[in-house]
Amino acid sequence: MRSSSTNRWLVGQLGWRHYLSALSNVAASVAGLAEPAVEAYQSAWAERDASKRDDFIAKCWSPDAVFRDVTGYGEGREELADYIDAA
Repeated sequence: MRSSSTNRWLVGQLGWRHYLSALSNVAASVAGLAEPAVEAYQSAWAERDASKRDDFIAKCWSPDAVFRDVTGYGEGREELADYIDAA
């Protein structure tokens, strides 16, 4: 990943139009990835069967991701599953 100083240099050298074009290309390449992940996350919260819930979590949650809200904290898929189960 580039540092912010490198990004500023690129904008200065290549121009803001080129930079926006590059950002647009990245956005287009990841379009459609968020919706299935959000659906899997919501389904995990609605699922009562632990095995099915684990499958949903595996589709949307990185093994080392951190869950945090006002009432809890969990690291990784297993702790998220435990948190959902207790909710």
